[in-house]
Amino acid sequence: MEFQEVQRQIEEACNQTMNVATRTIGEQTILNFKNTPNNIMAARYILENTNIPIVQFHMIKTIQEVILRDYVIYPHKDIIQMIEYLLNFTISRLQKLERFTKNELLHTISAIIKRSWLDENQVIKNDCFSKIFQLIESENSLKSLAVLFFSNLLEEFSSDKATKIGLPFDFHVKCRQLFEEMELKQIFETVISVVNQLISNDAWKSDRTALDLLAACVTTLEKILNWNFAVLSSNFSSFNIRQGMDDDNQHVKTLFPDSWCDIFSRPEIIQILFRICNITIDHQSITHVSRQCLVQLSGLSCSIFKTDAEKKAYISQIMQGVIYLINFFNTLNIYNENYGQMLFDISKMIRRIIYNYKLDVIGDLPEFYKFIDISKSITMVCLSNMESEESDISCDSIDAFDELLYAWASLISQSKEFMTKGITNNIINEFIQYLKQTCMDIFVRYIDCRLKLSELNMEEEEMDNGFTDEELYGDQMRYIAIVVRFIPDQSLKKLIELYNDRFNNYKALMETENLDYQQNVTLQYLHEHIYWLTLITGHILADDGYGEQPLVDSNLMEYSLTKCHEGSTIDNIVELSNIIFSIFDYVSIGMNDKKIMNCSPLVTETFLWFIERWVQTYLFINKDDYRSNFCSPILLNTYSVIEGQGGHVLEFIMQKVYSNICLWNSEESLVKQAVLVLDALSKSSIITASMTKFSIFREITEFFLYKLYTLPPAVHSKVIRVNSLIMSKQTNEEEIKGYYAVLGKALEDHINSVLNRPDFSKVYQNPNVIEQVLNTLEMFEGLSLSINEKNCSYIFSFCSCFITSFIQLFNVYRNNNSVKSNIFRFFNSLVANTIPEILSRDQITSLYNSLVEFFNVFNNCTQKSNSEDELDEFHDIIMLALELVVNIISIGDNGANDEVPGLTIDSGDVIYTAMNIIIPMITEKLLLQTDLCIKYIEVISDLIEFYPTKLPKYAESILPSIIKSLEFGINSVIYDVAKVAFNALLNLSQYYNNQRLQGTNFAEFLELALNHLLELTIKTLLFENIEQDLIGPASSSLLTMITARKNIYIEMCQQIMLQQQQTNAQYSQRLEMAFTTLNNGIEEIFNEKEKEQPGSVQTKIYKFNYKDFNQFEKLFSAFLINVIGFLRTH
Repeated sequence: MEFQEVQRQIEEACNQTMNVATRTIGEQTILNFKNTPNNIMAARYILENTNIPIVQFHMIKTIQEVILRDYVIYPHKDIIQMIEYLLNFTISRLQKLERFTKNELLHTISAIIKRSWLDENQVIKNDCFSKIFQLIESENSLKSLAVLFFSNLLEEFSSDKATKIGLPFDFHVKCRQLFEEMELKQIFETVISVVNQLISNDAWKSDRTALDLLAACVTTLEKILNWNFAVLSSNFSSFNIRQGMDDDNQHVKTLFPDSWCDIFSRPEIIQILFRICNITIDHQSITHVSRQCLVQLSGLSCSIFKTDAEKKAYISQIMQGVIYLINFFNTLNIYNENYGQMLFDISKMIRRIIYNYKLDVIGDLPEFYKFIDISKSITMVCLSNMESEESDISCDSIDAFDELLYAWASLISQSKEFMTKGITNNIINEFIQYLKQTCMDIFVRYIDCRLKLSELNMEEEEMDNGFTDEELYGDQMRYIAIVVRFIPDQSLKKLIELYNDRFNNYKALMETENLDYQQNVTLQYLHEHIYWLTLITGHILADDGYGEQPLVDSNLMEYSLTKCHEGSTIDNIVELSNIIFSIFDYVSIGMNDKKIMNCSPLVTETFLWFIERWVQTYLFINKDDYRSNFCSPILLNTYSVIEGQGGHVLEFIMQKVYSNICLWNSEESLVKQAVLVLDALSKSSIITASMTKFSIFREITEFFLYKLYTLPPAVHSKVIRVNSLIMSKQTNEEEIKGYYAVLGKALEDHINSVLNRPDFSKVYQNPNVIEQVLNTLEMFEGLSLSINEKNCSYIFSFCSCFITSFIQLFNVYRNNNSVKSNIFRFFNSLVANTIPEILSRDQITSLYNSLVEFFNVFNNCTQKSNSEDELDEFHDIIMLALELVVNIISIGDNGANDEVPGLTIDSGDVIYTAMNIIIPMITEKLLLQTDLCIKYIEVISDLIEFYPTKLPKYAESILPSIIKSLEFGINSVIYDVAKVAFNALLNLSQYYNNQRLQGTNFAEFLELALNHLLELTIKTLLFENIEQDLIGPASSSLLTMITARKNIYIEMCQQIMLQQQQTNAQYSQRLEMAFTTLNNGIEEIFNEKEKEQPGSVQTKIYKFNYKDFNQFEKLFSAFLINVIGFLRTH
């Protein structure tokens, strides 16, 4: 076919891709052309003769794919000529090419260069670099082209943007390492030189080409300064350009090898970038990128410098530059388009400098105090801007303030190290006093800002998008807590003053009848102030209770100990806590109190949040948790339940929790928070032992048992769970038994009143009846969630009495997904928490039979869903069903209990019965939902791994579904799904080999399935683009399958070679040699195993270990390097 006709077809196809109706036809035409043999000349002709950018793009892609695919069969001179052709084409049409087309040309050249990187003869790379460096000596437009090539090359050597050239990850790693050693530094120096030359005079400001060149240079420099060096990376699977180095886990540190020392020792490097930042202020994109370069340089690890003098010289340069930048920033108007982002970037620089360059290095630099002073001033600017009515400025300032908080926290941490080690001198003491005053100034201004913002936000009715203030500002308050704890005496005193002032004003207004408008507004402001003061104080006095029990902060403990040594019996920690309890007591009013109209449930909820956080640190205080003589007698005497007055505090808390639950029983979030207080208290057996002795606790328990219906339904499960947990921790077994008898009777009465009413069959669809049914199920779920070793027998015996009723209920409400979901949740809670060792054999058998019955009813009640809403609801049901299967696997101890004598049914029978029912329900549409897909394949994998002995019994009904599921998993684009599927395949192959050793007939039954899966695995690995990280699990499963079905494997190899010989003879010899090398390597592995396992000489069945799998993975990866470049495209 003439090239002109091909061009016409391609241009028409590109037009078709712009139309939805014809897009598929157009894409297929382009794909057919790309797969046409010997299409390079046609692609070049079209590239040269078309003026349509998208057509040019596709022709460039065609050339790229062909060269990369057939690279090994082209002589080096042909590759060089092709690179020269692409480069000359770009130069000749530089002003006419669209940006995306030009980038694709440079990207193609970069990809070809990378493909040649490991060639023994470096002629291709050297020739290309020679031409690029010639461009650097040319006019600005050609300089820009050279710099853009460098930029594309950088992306090509980063794993996240590298072209997929059909070679394993190891190839990319080696290329990257060599690139970093040989070229990266040279590129950096070249670009810096271009920049320096460009800004040496002001001509660039009026030259569009020069501006484009400067922008390209700065962008390239940023990529290099963000480079994540392979030699320094602890994770070889993520060699990419550094992204988001702003979290403490990554230490906001910029790492470069020692070989870069001479680069960063040159002051002009930093000076150039700071200068660009200022002189390009009117060119936002350039100045922004230049600041990102400075952010990275501000965090440069000084480990690359050989002497302290070099370190200090570098840091001094950075500090001077930031001071200069801040002075320039202070001249900007707040409405300047660069203002907000520049403030944020400066804050990031300050954070990195303080975080990375320690006090013992930077403390004696002449600019140190000036730098700290100006950092404080920027902090105050941020706080002032946060009060701004301009939302963009406010948001940028919040982000900047957070960065600066991290910096101050780092300074505090370093200062504390000096204090802890006892290192002291006049300079250190002077700085610590200076830092303490600075921290106090920041804290006072922060409190003023936060209280002012609370008033502004109330006036503007700020939208929170469903997030609480703790979720939005929790991190900020945690870092403010670090600042405050460094100065406990002054800061806690300030908080006490603020609380006293607000409380006095609050009481005055609360006692006033008939408040006028202004008084009402003032009262609302006071609510907001008390709310925020309590949030902040909660973070200061105590850490959250997630994980280990939070201890009193060391700074606060030292402060309290100092007060004790001074002879005080009370300190500001106790005084501050007492005033909060006093306000909480004041707002915890009776239900008939007139002041209720002026109360705020949000304030009460915040006090409960404070108490939940506070009790785990102070009521749980135990001197054994602290080092010797480091537990304050003041705190022990005031709060310890055993050694002090903590019992009175605990009783007070219980009374207020109860009164507020009664008062605000319709406020769901408040009641939830009150229950969280009880949940926190339940974590200590000492606390629960004291709680259960209070009469108020008995009142609470009776309220929960008999008036639970007065609380929001969403808390019922949590209430029952927490109350049951607390009671189960009593030491008196009779009291525990008595409690569960009373609880059981209350729940039984409740369930009878709902399910056994005479007219239930008539009214069961009424909304209020459905609500009662749901509440009942939630109560039983909560009870099941509270199961532990002490109460398991009581709760299981009680719940088992109603299992049949709940199964019948599932059938009654077959069309109500809410009820069905709650029943599933009950079974999940019961099975997940039940301790099988405590149950009798009859109880376990009864549970298993009930579960089989439940799944059968589930099967009978399930109809296929068609609408999207129904599909979402059915997705949730299936997820719950799969979760129940997982829980049954756990209670069955992964099949270990299946051989118990006397059991007529075991966990394996339940699981296979359940999966026989669930698998047909899972449609292709459901499998498109990632969470369900992963869970489903995981369960299939567990079936094979933990219950292989059940396969023969259920093979006829379930094995085809398992094989189909594995086939789906292997082909899944979701990494986790494919990985689990390959692991399941490994387990299945190992089970087959075990069956062969035992000589069972079932081994023959599995053969056809394994043959199919072996063929699928080989085709997937050879012909599909799978993730590199999957090569490991995939090759492990392949090795076990080769052992299991070696003859079939050899036939498949021969079939693939024959097919290639018929269709692509030029590759057949290369493929045959690759298979020969691979199979010889496999034989070597087998021979080694026969030496280690003499019995395998006859059976040819081997037990592989990690070393074997690793060896085969390397062998198979080397095989793929040779073949997938052409197999995946022909």
